[in-house]
Amino acid sequence: MGAGHRIRPGTRRRFRAQRLALGVAASAVLLAACGGGESSGSLEDSAWTLTGVDDLQVPPGVLATAIFTADGQVGGTTGCNSFSGPYQTDGSDISMGPLKQTLAGCTNPEAQALEGSYLIVLETADSYTVGDDTLELTESGSGSTARFDRFEADLGGTSWNAVSINTGTEAVRSVLQGTMVTADFQDAGLLAGSGGCNTYATAYRVEGDYDVSTGQTLQIAAISSGGKTCEPDVMEQEEAFFAALRNSASWVIRAGQLELRSSDGALQVQMALQGLLPEF
Repeated sequence: MGAGHRIRPGTRRRFRAQRLALGVAASAVLLAACGGGESSGSLEDSAWTLTGVDDLQVPPGVLATAIFTADGQVGGTTGCNSFSGPYQTDGSDISMGPLKQTLAGCTNPEAQALEGSYLIVLETADSYTVGDDTLELTESGSGSTARFDRFEADLGGTSWNAVSINTGTEAVRSVLQGTMVTADFQDAGLLAGSGGCNTYATAYRVEGDYDVSTGQTLQIAAISSGGKTCEPDVMEQEEAFFAALRNSASWVIRAGQLELRSSDGALQVQMALQGLLPEF
């Protein structure tokens, strides 16, 4: 995977949890190559937020995305579900599909309608146009178009539920059923939430630009938590979660989920935006 183009601060839309609701998890896409055409700018290592499909606008509280990596992979969210797989371009031509996706329920009728239209464009689009901070995917036969703004990966102001946690023994396990492990990254550099038993608070800091492939450098300070005692397995999970936070050296969004990784790239915590957990 290439080093990637960095997403410039100040040129992207805010990415805030209070405006988002999505289901996440990744699956496979098969893809065929297409013919030549004039260049329309590179999609490699770029991330985009859907703003509308034809006359449908993205409703408030819904996030739909498309993220293209340098090694020919595309992934993102439809507003209800997620998708991932390969893509190919030739000049301004693009080919994607057939598309396979997760099957999380969509409780918002507007989001469900958007998802249907978005999936059609993803499966049929045969050309694309990249502007400074915009992307259009178009199916030339019908003229149907999906429109995007450049994605702003901003950790501040987002709130998450843990899906899986590194146990510290070279294993990553799903969060115990019936427990809620959370992380609220506030704009002022405060990280707070629940470890599943106790509430906690600490400070965090990000450095450098966000890269689609590698994310952004992250530092999390020592964690202060309450003294409540819960069941042994819940306490073990909480201890592993706090250790995983402290071991985290970078963060990245992949297929709609937040991944915290150590300096050697090992997954520490995988999280879903609060509002809707992924279904497996």
